[in-house]
Amino acid sequence: MSRSLPSTARASAERAGPRPQVPAYLRIAEEIRRDMDAGLLPPGSRLPAERMLAARFDVNRQTLRSALQQLREEGLVVTDKRGSFVADAEHPPPAGRRPAHLPVFPGGAGAGGARTDARLYLAGAPAALADLLAVDPGEPVLAHRHCTFGAMGEVLQEALTHFSPVAVDEIPELRRYRARLRGHQPDLRLLYHWMDRAGLRPAMRESITLSRRSARPAVRRLVRDGRGRVLEVTDLSFTPVWDELVFEYQGPGVTAARTAGRGPGS
Repeated sequence: MSRSLPSTARASAERAGPRPQVPAYLRIAEEIRRDMDAGLLPPGSRLPAERMLAARFDVNRQTLRSALQQLREEGLVVTDKRGSFVADAEHPPPAGRRPAHLPVFPGGAGAGGARTDARLYLAGAPAALADLLAVDPGEPVLAHRHCTFGAMGEVLQEALTHFSPVAVDEIPELRRYRARLRGHQPDLRLLYHWMDRAGLRPAMRESITLSRRSARPAVRRLVRDGRGRVLEVTDLSFTPVWDELVFEYQGPGVTAARTAGRGPGS
C-alpha cells in the first residue's frame, strides 16, 4: 500500500515527474549504516564476507562492491587484504577520509583549529525523516557528514545533515555541489547565507536530548523556509568535555537562536 505524501510533496512530484528508482547499492549502503548505528556492526568489527552480504541483500557481487565503495568514500568502512572493517582507531580510513559520525552545524573548521573532515554524498532518506523531507523512505537525498577530532584522533563532534529536494532545487550552491559529489570536500559555512540569498528566510528550531543510556548528548536542528517547508534536518552528537554548549545564528531578518546546556558534573 503506497503512503500518501504531504501536499507539498505531491506538488513537487507533479512538477518533477516520476521519481527515479533508488539504486540498489545506495539502499544496501543505508542498511549497513543502520547496522552500524544500531551497534550490530561496532567500530573495528569485520563485515561479513562479500558473498554473504550479496546473498543477504539478494544482489550480485558487483552491486555489493559498489555499496562498500560508497561506505569507503564516506570514511565508514576500511578494506585491506583481510577484508572490510568498520573504521576505528585501529582501522583508520586513508588520509582525508576519517570516520564520519556527527557535525558541527554543518561545515567549517572545529573550535580552536581542531581537525575536521566533511563528506557530501547521496543517501537513501531514513524512514524516520521521510515525511519531514517530503520524500519516500529510501529516496536519494543530498547528505552531509561532518566530524571534529581531538588531539588523539578521537571523535569530539559528529553531524549528519539531510537536505530536502526543495533546498537543492532552490539553492544554486547546493545544486552545484550535487552535480560534483565525488572527491570533493564541501565547505558549507555560508549555507544559511545562501538560504537568505535565495529568499528562503530560514527559521531554525533546535532540541537537545540527554539520555542516561548514552554518554553523548544529541541535538537536532530543523530548518524551514518562510513557507514552512523543511530545508534540512541535522543531527549532532558530541562528547561533553565542556561545561557549556552554545549554538547561535543570526541572518538578515532572522532572530538569533541560542541554546545552552550544562555538561555532566556541572
